[in-house]
Amino acid sequence: IDYPPGTTYTVMLLADASRTSRETVAPVAEDGEFSATVDIPPDFPRGPATIIISGSTFDECAEDPPPGVDCAGYQVGLTVTE
Repeated sequence: IDYPPGTTYTVMLLADASRTSRETVAPVAEDGEFSATVDIPPDFPRGPATIIISGSTFDECAEDPPPGVDCAGYQVGLTVTE
């Protein structure tokens, strides 16, 4: 898939449904490659957290996608320590 110029992903650190970090916007290369730095606020809770990436053309799925169409969710778990 070739991503059009100006495509961005949004990256967010999530501790739970009520505590998130500020969103970081990352430019996406034509081949889909990107990198982002997520700042962890000093008062962010320590312990399990999740990085969630959104903005991909595969994020939004129809309730009943046609055969051969897949959706993807991009997230990774981590532990916030001191």
